[in-house]
Amino acid sequence: MSRKHHPQGTSRQLGMKTRFQAWVDHHQDSFQDALRRLVRRPVGQLLSMLVIGLSLTLPITLLLTLQSARLGLNDWSQELGMVQMFLHASAGQATDGGEEAANKLFKELQADPRLRAVRMISPEEGLKQLAGLHKFDSLLSEMKHNPLPIVIEVYPQRPEELEALRSELAARPEVASARIDAQAVERLHGLIVSAEHL
Repeated sequence: MSRKHHPQGTSRQLGMKTRFQAWVDHHQDSFQDALRRLVRRPVGQLLSMLVIGLSLTLPITLLLTLQSARLGLNDWSQELGMVQMFLHASAGQATDGGEEAANKLFKELQADPRLRAVRMISPEEGLKQLAGLHKFDSLLSEMKHNPLPIVIEVYPQRPEELEALRSELAARPEVASARIDAQAVERLHGLIVSAEHL
């Protein structure tokens, strides 16, 4: 009879209160049980907590390390990623206006907003760099003239533009060949990407 006098919403509210109270009671019992076990075996329980803590922090630490490495790699690749252009031999000779053409290209590249830095290495500078390497000493002493070309190193603002820049510069008439010098950076980038997929 009392069922008829109570609206259906009231019984539903009582049911929810009872379930919530049961949930609170269950958590209180679990907490008290955990405290009793901690008091009885403190070392074992602390070791369990330590293992759980480590298992939660290891993936987060790995993720943060990989993100740091990726940011560091971007900075490093900006420093190391470059396109080296080897100009035709005639570009280094003053007799046919080649040296003037090399200087003109150098100034044009310095004005390019896509580039962070441009560096020109003359044949004489290149020879000095080779002379610093002991394995070339005997070879350099036998040479009658300097066969090295003018080299222009180009550092882009964005490392991802290296390949497009290399293709564009290699097509220029003054350039004998152009290559990307960022192999170490690419290998490290590959390792980081592989680690992220673990």
